[in-house]
Amino acid sequence: MVTSKKTKEYNHIDVEKKWQKEWNTKKVYKTEKEGKKPKCYVLDMFPYPSGAGLHVGHPRGYIASDVYARMKRMQGYNVLHPMGYDAFGLPAEQYAMEHKINPIQAVAKNVATYEKQLSVIGLSYDWDRKINTTDPEYYRWTQMIFLKIYDSYYDNKKRQARPVGELVKIFEKEGNKKINNIAVHDGVEIFSAKEWKVKSEKEKQDTLMKYRLAYEGYAEVNWCAGLGTVLANDEIVEKNGKQVSERGEFPVEKKSMRQWFMRITAYADRLIEGLDIIDWPENIKEIQRNWIGRKEEIVKGKVVVRYNMHDAIFARQRYWGEPIPLKHTKDGLIISLKEKDLPLKLPNVKSYEPMGTGESPLAGVSVWAKSGYETNTMPGWAGSSWYFLRYTDPKNKKEIASKKSLDYWMKGGVDMYVGGSEHATGHLLYSRFWHKVLKDYDMVPTEEPFKTLKNQGMILGSDHRKMSKRWDNVINPDDIVKTYGADTLRVYEMFMGPFEQMQPWNTESIIGSRRFIEKVWRVAGQLQMNTNKKLINTVNTDKNLEKVLHKTIKKVTDDIESFSFNTAISAMMIYVNEMEKSEQVSIKDFKMFLQILAPFASHIGDEIWNSLGEKKSIHLSKWPAYDPKKIIDDRMKIMIQVNSKIRGEIEVSIDRKEEEIRSHAERNEKILPWINGKEIKRVIYVKGKLINIIV
Repeated sequence: MVTSKKTKEYNHIDVEKKWQKEWNTKKVYKTEKEGKKPKCYVLDMFPYPSGAGLHVGHPRGYIASDVYARMKRMQGYNVLHPMGYDAFGLPAEQYAMEHKINPIQAVAKNVATYEKQLSVIGLSYDWDRKINTTDPEYYRWTQMIFLKIYDSYYDNKKRQARPVGELVKIFEKEGNKKINNIAVHDGVEIFSAKEWKVKSEKEKQDTLMKYRLAYEGYAEVNWCAGLGTVLANDEIVEKNGKQVSERGEFPVEKKSMRQWFMRITAYADRLIEGLDIIDWPENIKEIQRNWIGRKEEIVKGKVVVRYNMHDAIFARQRYWGEPIPLKHTKDGLIISLKEKDLPLKLPNVKSYEPMGTGESPLAGVSVWAKSGYETNTMPGWAGSSWYFLRYTDPKNKKEIASKKSLDYWMKGGVDMYVGGSEHATGHLLYSRFWHKVLKDYDMVPTEEPFKTLKNQGMILGSDHRKMSKRWDNVINPDDIVKTYGADTLRVYEMFMGPFEQMQPWNTESIIGSRRFIEKVWRVAGQLQMNTNKKLINTVNTDKNLEKVLHKTIKKVTDDIESFSFNTAISAMMIYVNEMEKSEQVSIKDFKMFLQILAPFASHIGDEIWNSLGEKKSIHLSKWPAYDPKKIIDDRMKIMIQVNSKIRGEIEVSIDRKEEEIRSHAERNEKILPWINGKEIKRVIYVKGKLINIIV
């Protein structure tokens, strides 16, 4: 196909702005209600809206999940592809203190920046389902789940969480001698029913605390005075032989402090067993198995199972976090808030900086302290341990989500979960733990929350280091979108290498992706100019090109399914090159190509689709099916050797017989000089591959 210089140049700014507005106005990506249509839940790991905004490394996972979601939508699935913000925690609070603003204002500002950046990339999120962990109407349910865990103990015999109230009844009837619980191995004294009844309320509380799945205790923790909080091990780095905080590099010391814990060790066996039924990268499974690490020990003549994993600390001595819905009385008793009194909202305060004593800033809020409310707040992982459930029914004011929504969207779990491997022993472990507790109470339909997991490789700076302000190697996606276009960014990030591998950013290489998009644009323009409108659907594609198209459709479909995006794009590039050479391309076949390109280059896909007379968005069209008959090769290449040295090749029909292939080979103009005037002693034929003429 000879292209014309008359084709209008591709203006990505106008095209992308136009279609983003169109998608938003017509709610093209709005999730349908639960029904008989098969569902596909595609989820990105809950992001933290950074004050610095996105760099080009962040969207890699988002673009990948978006490509997958777009294909599934076109394949006829009811797709749930939501986005929200995990905005509580240390980073937001530090940002607020550094900029002398309230955390609420900081989060609002950061969310706005983040959302704008995500939108210009053209991601197909259903923004009507947006959630934010700092919204009291969201964290009321985080508090409710905490209370459910707090009011539970783990029954080893039944292998599930049960209400603490049932445990009290057993104590009143027969004491704790027969209780099959992990706490028994941790030094809980044995008592009779009579001894239980004479205990004081405080003594009963202290005893029950040794059984609860969420409990109060003291532990040696990583205390960072500079940040005024306890840090997890993965929040600490070593510098000059000393332990410092990853954020700010403040000194870290060991300190015994009052803490809240989650008894995740009670679920150790189920956490290990569950890894066998999910489709996760094997290295992530192995990391979790090693982190938990069951081993047997002999204690007082009995075999006891021990674990490498410790109970999870569930407290931060900071202001900016979910309040723990408990009250302390003057007598030292702990009282749970009732569900009707939730959410327990953070008080509106002027000063939220650490007190320097190890206590939370909430301890210095007189109204809060006098009311007896718990002064520690929940850790950053609290809200992210269940957020995927809320997306299924985000406006529900009566429960986490309706049973109908959970049974539909969580059947089999989240179908495709995309995010970084660095969360293997944090979020991925904690969310599995919380999910299993909820399953014990039939609040969710599955034992495991995430069916399939894909980890994206990190995009490094052009200097091969992690992108960071410290190294001055950060690339802003806004600049790339402005210069080259969102579709170019999308294609480049998917084409730069295998999805799970680390890759360095190279702005020069992005030009190749831009040229590919421009080539598609030119071919489309040429098709429109070269085809008489009355005959627009009657031009037949060249048969060889048609074969390449159907092979490409199969390749792209399979590759998106397996997250092999780079080879999918490579196949499409080859097809476009072949299309340029061809004299005959039907509009029908070109539209099929556009449909497999659209998940990657979403804006130009809709623009050309619309210019070809289609009224609805290409993203609502039906995914093309390849014809199995058209992907079968009816020709084959045969290498020709003379005395075992390659001298040429021929292309023949696959049904050619050996005698015909031999005759064809011996008459080949490149072979004749090597065999003329010589005696052919023997001919060796390797079916479908080569023929060796011995002279």
